[in-house]
Amino acid sequence: MREDEQEEAKLWEKVASPDRDTKVDALLQLSYNASGQQQYKEALAFCETARETYEALGALASSMKMAHIYFGIGHCLRHLNRSADAAIALEKSVELYQEVGSEDALHILNEEGDAWYEAKEYQKSYDAYRRAIEDSNPDTCDSIVARNYVDAGTALEKLKEWSKALEHFTEGRARYKKLKDLRIMAHCDEEISLCYVWLGDGVSALVHAQLALDY
Repeated sequence: MREDEQEEAKLWEKVASPDRDTKVDALLQLSYNASGQQQYKEALAFCETARETYEALGALASSMKMAHIYFGIGHCLRHLNRSADAAIALEKSVELYQEVGSEDALHILNEEGDAWYEAKEYQKSYDAYRRAIEDSNPDTCDSIVARNYVDAGTALEKLKEWSKALEHFTEGRARYKKLKDLRIMAHCDEEISLCYVWLGDGVSALVHAQLALDY
């Protein structure tokens, strides 16, 4: 028996364990393995079984582990093009991570925003990105905050809120400038130029279009 087959056999033995924590950990590992092979339906089934098993623990269930389970569900659903369902699962993951004060909530808020965007729910997408910005603190990685500003601007463009989009792209550009990320700065300049076009400021639009081209 190959090493990977032996590992899977051991995981299935743990799935049969009467200890729910052991069973859930094994199911999550099976889900991770299936996801790594792009078998997202199977991975989702393992995650959902893990959730049902862990929910049965009631008050004994760890919010951190449940948050991880919901993140896994959301990850699989996004790959299955079920974006709205994915966003709902990711939203639940965020709530649980926030309960325990984990900064993972900020990362997943961005993914929730991405999922709502894919579902064409642009207001909900913006709201998630905005929450990630507002929940940031001085210790939050600069690149995470910068990305949320740019992503929020993209959602605002879909809502045709050009002034607010301009504000977010401008702030995002300033943050990426500090990070010396010229590629994303150029992307911001393209979007800033577009916003100025819609706001009727042709001169500013040309300035930022040229900055994007200079990259």
